[in-house]
Formats: sequence, C-alpha cells, structure tokens
Amino acid sequence: MSGELRLTVGEIAFAVGVVSTIDRALEIVREQLEVADPERAKMALAVSGQSLRARELATLPDRDVRLVPALQSAAEIVAGAEWLLRCARVAGKRMQQVMFHLAPTGVLAQVVEDAVVHRITPVAGVGGLVDHAAGFFGLPPTDHADRPTRLDRQLLDDIAGLSGAREIGRELTARGIPEAVSRPFAGDLADPSWKGGVSIEHCPKGQAADRRTALLLIVGARRWLIDAQATDVAVLQEASRQRFGAAVKDILRGLDSTTRKLDRAGELEV
Repeated sequence: MSGELRLTVGEIAFAVGVVSTIDRALEIVREQLEVADPERAKMALAVSGQSLRARELATLPDRDVRLVPALQSAAEIVAGAEWLLRCARVAGKRMQQVMFHLAPTGVLAQVVEDAVVHRITPVAGVGGLVDHAAGFFGLPPTDHADRPTRLDRQLLDDIAGLSGAREIGRELTARGIPEAVSRPFAGDLADPSWKGGVSIEHCPKGQAADRRTALLLIVGARRWLIDAQATDVAVLQEASRQRFGAAVKDILRGLDSTTRKLDRAGELEV
C-alpha cells in the first residue's frame, strides 16, 4: 500500500463494509457522523459508495464491489484494528487530530481535516508511527539533560483547577517539586501556546470502545511531556522525539498480542 487518500468518513465506512461487514460500516457512520437512525446511516453508505465509484476508487463488476488496492489495504487495516492511538493538539478553540489504527496487517494514520473529510496514509511500522506523531506535535529530535520529575498522579488533577503561574508554582513547590522545574512548568501550564494529548483506545468488535489518556504535552516557552499511564505516579520531563518515542513504545508494549505482531523488526525493544 502506498500514497495518501483523502476521503469522507462515509467513504471510509463503505470501504470497511466491503472488506468486513455492513454492521462494522454502520458502526463507523453512527459514531463518527453521529447518525443514529439506521435508515439514514444506510443511505449515507449508499451515497458514499456512489461517490467512490465516481472517483474511480471502486468498481462494480458483476455486482461485486472492488476497491482500488490502496483503499482495499487501508480498509483492511481499519476493519482489523482493535487498538487506536489518538493524538490531539489544542490551541485556543482549534483542535487538530491524527489517529493511528493498529492492526496485524499494518498501521494507518488518519488525519482529521474536519468533521467529514479525513486523510488516510499508510505508516511504516512503529518507527513510522513515532515519526508521524512526533512531527504532528512538532517535537525536536534532540534529547535533554534534565532528569524526569515524578509527580503524585492526583497532583495533576489538583493543579488543573488553579489559575495563574504563581498559584500553580506555589502548589507544585509545596508538593516537593524543585523550583527549577516548578517555576517554568507553572508558567507554561498557565499560559501555553498549545496543549496536546495521546490516548489509547481499545475497540473490540461488538463492544463499546474504552479510551484512556496516556500522555500529555504542554508547550509554551519550553516543551513538556507528562507520562500519565500509571494510576499513582506521573512523570514530567522536557519533550523530545526520543523521549516521546520511548513513551509511545511503552504504551504499545502494554497492549495485547495482536498489536505486538506489528513489532516484526524489534522496534518495541528498549
């Protein structure tokens, strides 16, 4: 599979229905387009199928729908992925998202342009996923000399309700965070250029999706990465591609054997 495809959510759903089941296609329409009525969802799929044929991305020889190879491969990954890595970046009222479908047959990046139009691109394994996600967040390649700082997990929730760098800094210092870290982090947290996050979503077939936040990013004068995977302790450090990549690989190592089949080149090894 090669190249990028720019598709509507309905077109993606229709392609998934071709390689999988109509129920899986309708599930995508219901969840992503918020179409609850079954008849309207089916109509949306029918229109999307016609759109794919008009764009020559699908044909209908002998009443058997055939997708072009690139779309066929992408649909198979979406249909076979039980795990989704979601990256979000928020600046003011603007939110950007890219999702990575993780399947035994490969990794697919899905960039959200708006509520309807998405771009899907094949990704070369775990290394390609890290490169794509680090580029999305604009992380520098070089590592930093600072040591990670351990935070009480509850502290993240406590400072979220505070306003102003001085108030946040006082609370961090009172909870044992060195001033060399608490002061610059408080300033960026109070007035960030943007905030981001990485969540992992389990999407088993026929069951409700379960999502948990794994990583947080705060970018101001400096770039901060917070590993929030553990329930009791969070780890704060300056963000770089190297540190971000290590954290993403740690997330993937914790998933089931289906995802570890992606690690054909030992990319998840420390």
